Amino acid sequence: MILAFTFPSFSQLVEWPDFLFADTPFALNKIGLSALIAMVITSAIFVLGSRKRAMVPTGVQNVAEASIEMIENEIIEPTLGNDGKGHGFYVPLFPPGVPGPIYILVTPIEFISVFLVRPFSLAVRLYANLLAGHILVVTFAVLTAALWAQQWYAIFLPFPFLMLVFVFLFELLVSVLQAYIFTILTAVYIGGAIHPEH
Repeated sequence: MILAFTFPSFSQLVEWPDFLFADTPFALNKIGLSALIAMVITSAIFVLGSRKRAMVPTGVQNVAEASIEMIENEIIEPTLGNDGKGHGFYVPLFPPGVPGPIYILVTPIEFISVFLVRPFSLAVRLYANLLAGHILVVTFAVLTAALWAQQWYAIFLPFPFLMLVFVFLFELLVSVLQAYIFTILTAVYIGGAIHPEH
């Protein structure tokens, strides 16, 4: 008996059904749940890490302080300099030193660049990277399930299964790198607002 497996449609890969408060503004699906879990874990690390405040950090406090120091030393310092700590910034819709009448041309360009082009470019980059990895994971998962049937070609099952594990672990690494890259890009954009002359 040969079992037939079909690859999921594109809509099944990108649309997740609501399982809580369906058809309301508070509907929750798998993506929303994962975002809530990430928020709770991150908040818990910093709340628990700030409770004892020992001179020599250990445990959760060590993780929280190391995270803050990494962001300050590896992201804020190189991209924003000293102005990046506690410093207010503004969106340079009216860059200094530009003659008054030129603002008619410059301000709409700055508005489109800051509020439309930059967020859209970041969104497209993130969407493409995560969707590509998701499709790879689904591909090897479907192939592994197809070979699970009791057929002679089940001897090839370890190959797609190992690829599935490898791609999944690789996707975890890509997720961490994407978070790091997007934090750097955000700091660079803020740096452009703090120092519009650059």
